[in-house]
Parts: sequence; C-alpha cells; structure tokens
Amino acid sequence: HPSRKFQIVEVVYFKRWFELADASQKMQTRTLVKAGQISFAVGGWVMPDEATTDLPDLVETMSQGQQWIYETFDGARVRHGFQVDPFGASSTFAAVSAKLGFSSHLLSRINYYDKGWMQKNRKLEFIWRPSPSLYASPQNLEIFTHVMDQYQYSAPGIPVAQQLKYFCN
Repeated sequence: HPSRKFQIVEVVYFKRWFELADASQKMQTRTLVKAGQISFAVGGWVMPDEATTDLPDLVETMSQGQQWIYETFDGARVRHGFQVDPFGASSTFAAVSAKLGFSSHLLSRINYYDKGWMQKNRKLEFIWRPSPSLYASPQNLEIFTHVMDQYQYSAPGIPVAQQLKYFCN
C-alpha cells in the first residue's frame, strides 16, 4: 500500500534476506526503495554500540553498510541516524552522523534527569553541535536531533521524576 513505509536499520540482516529473495522480490524491493517506502536509518552493517565502540570500528560498520545500500539500490543514500543503544547516546556518533550528511537523528535513551528536564521544558528537539572544533570548521557540523519522549526506558504517561522516585525506592 503506497501510504505504508518500512525502515531498515541493521544492513547485515536485510542483506541476508535480500540474497535469498527471488528475482520478483528483489525487483519489488528496489521499486519500494526508489519510491521511499523502504528506507534505511543509520545504514551501518550492524547497529554500532555508540557508548563503547572506538571511531575506527564505527567508521567500518557505517562504511560497509552504506556502501552495500548505495551499490545495491542505485545510489540510494541514508539520511537519518538512530541511536537506540541501551548504553546511551554519544557525541561521537552525532558528529559522524553529521559528517555523513544525515539530516537528522533520533535518540532513545539518555540520562533520566536530562530527559525529565527536556520534557518539562519542551526541549526534546534541538540542533546538536557535537564538537566545537567541528562546528567551527567550514562545514559547521551540526545535526537536528529528537529525543523520544515516551519510549522503552520511560513509561508512557508517567513523568520521569515519578519514575525516578519509584526506581530509587
């Protein structure tokens, strides 16, 4: 159905499926990618562990995944990042996302106190300038960022302050 969309994150798993798909499925998949009904977020070979992975590993997983997407789907490009790492978000990943030309990225887990302040002050969306030196560069690297309000690590409808009170008891 034209109004439905599907997003893929970890390319290695999608590649395995795609290799086993028949010619008709491959053609339909290419059509859906071209139409924007199938898109890729992050585009890494696997979802990088942003909190502990070093820069060379991050670059390697991003390069492998995005190269496969580009070659397989006639120059398709990844435009959005997605940090759902259970250990938190990192400014390094935000900087790499901006450097890769992503227009935005989404965060899931951040410090409970920071998230509570952001919710209270309606600051869940912001322009992240992950590195003063990179922002001062000719590219002015920055990325539009959205923190998910009620997702996975926050109970829907319950303010973060109440959740912390419960957890701390």
